[in-house]
Amino acid sequence: MSKNTSLFGFGSCQPAIIKKGYNKKATDKILQKHRQNAEAYKYRIRELDEELDVIATQRDAMKNLFYEYLDRFGVEYDEKEVQKDFERHVAELS
Repeated sequence: MSKNTSLFGFGSCQPAIIKKGYNKKATDKILQKHRQNAEAYKYRIRELDEELDVIATQRDAMKNLFYEYLDRFGVEYDEKEVQKDFERHVAELS
């Protein structure tokens, strides 16, 4: 009686399948597809991150201009109220 030491107990048929290249070819194809998807996702994340940086910069510029306007004309304002109004206007623009 021979001892079955192969992976998952498939015996001698598993190495024969690997030798013929069926599993390796399918596995390589699946791995290649996953790599392509991963690269595409990384690229899209970079694009979205850049867009977010631009939007954040524009928002900060708008906020600074708004405060400059209020200061230039000597408008007295409550910081919390101005922040709420600013957030509301930004939400309307989105």
